[in-house]
Amino acid sequence: MPAEAASSGGGAEPPGAPRERRRRRGRARARTEALLHTLKRSRRVKANDRERNRMHHLNAALD
Repeated sequence: MPAEAASSGGGAEPPGAPRERRRRRGRARARTEALLHTLKRSRRVKANDRERNRMHHLNAALD
């Protein structure tokens, strides 16, 4: 019986659990310059927030 457990992937999922299906992506739309600029800015703001929070937590841990 151990061969069955190894071949089934370890039994991590219950037998009735639905498997995730991979979605196919359609053709990507061309992005305008304004949209790219907005996306880059929002990503940079989020990255700055994460870094600021990381430094605050690091400084608090060292105090």
